[in-house]
Amino acid sequence: MTARRLIWLAFVLVLAGCAASGRQTWYKPGGTQREFDIDARECEVIARQQATAEGERGQKYAPEVYAERYEQCLGRMGWSRTPPAALSSSPGGERGGAPAIALLTANGLEVFGARISLPAERRLLRHDRRWSGPTLEESFFFRLGAGQTYLNVIAQQSEEATFLRQDYPAPPPYRRYASGRRPGLRWTALWARLPDGGWVKAIGGYGFFGDHQRLSVVITAPLAPPAGEPPAGLSLAANQHQELSEFVDAWQPWIESLQPPASFGRRLLEALGRSVGLPR
Repeated sequence: MTARRLIWLAFVLVLAGCAASGRQTWYKPGGTQREFDIDARECEVIARQQATAEGERGQKYAPEVYAERYEQCLGRMGWSRTPPAALSSSPGGERGGAPAIALLTANGLEVFGARISLPAERRLLRHDRRWSGPTLEESFFFRLGAGQTYLNVIAQQSEEATFLRQDYPAPPPYRRYASGRRPGLRWTALWARLPDGGWVKAIGGYGFFGDHQRLSVVITAPLAPPAGEPPAGLSLAANQHQELSEFVDAWQPWIESLQPPASFGRRLLEALGRSVGLPR
């Protein structure tokens, strides 16, 4: 599996996680919701046709190919996910450059008043800060070590939308392998077999720092092909099951360390108590 392919699959997981918080926002100068609905339906048909034509004979098209062709189609029609540059910061409430909500330091990340440790062997490949509708997103994309393991971290803070306490998603072609819950945290381990024959493993998680603040992380890496036939009723061979189990054991402690600290919950309860006049 090429690094480019694996990076794309990491972004598929990230986009799925972001979409779970609400509908994606598209912009077009002078465009209306009705015009977007018409263009979106047309692009859905075009993207499905193109993705099917590009897929292997006898196999269903890959969802990531469909998503890429769909976005390209909307782009040709003048739609963009980037808000118009004319929206600048002003007392009237218009937006301009997004303020930082996560700070990358030598030891990790400072986000929502908490310090997050990051894997030691990491190299930052990309850092973005943008508005997605009412939600401000600060994302960091890392390569871990010298292999093909990638980490994406996204801090999201919304002015309006509420982040539901839901499990980390497993969008096609991914399938759920294991999952877990902690106070303020949900994580899911996943795997996928790709149309080109490659295999991939991943583990992603949500850390909820309140109704309007969420930390999303996902780690992706290649998964070895099956060394033999899977046992009856299973989709993974024994060697793949062993590899996934070791992958989860290696990353689960770090994922679970992302849950909001206990002091965060205490501060929230204290604030609620003060708002209704309860004694401390």
